[in-house]
Formats: sequence, structure tokens, C-alpha cells
Amino acid sequence: MQTINIDQIKPASDAVQAAHKAWIDAGGREGWLRNNRPSDAVGRDRAEKATGRARERYEQALIALAETTRLVIARAESE
Repeated sequence: MQTINIDQIKPASDAVQAAHKAWIDAGGREGWLRNNRPSDAVGRDRAEKATGRARERYEQALIALAETTRLVIARAESE
């Protein structure tokens, strides 16, 4: 039976979790501005852009996790 070393996957998983938290936090800030400072168009625009960038980083981290997992599984299968 093949064994997968989770230590090889954990850094990518941690990166996904951190990126997800950053995305959620950015979205929270955006929502707060929308609800509490509707006249601050510049701030809302910046918050929207920050949320978009955070989402992109999250998606990139997910892709990296998937690729890392694929490589770790391939190594385990070849042993």
C-alpha cells in the first residue's frame, strides 16, 4: 500500500487556508464599507479591488495545492 507524506502537502494546504481567510477578510471590509460608508466611493472601489486580488490569490493557492497533491500521489504510486 502506498503512503502519502502529508508534510509534503501541508504547506500548500496552509497557503490555501491563509489565502481564504484573507479573501474573507477583504470581503468583510468591502461589505462594511458598503453598509456603513456608502458615500465613500473611493474606499469601496479600493475594497472591491482588494477583494478581487485576494480571490485571485486564493484561486492560485488552490491550483498549487491541487498540483502539489497530484505530484505527491504520483510519487506514492511509483514507489
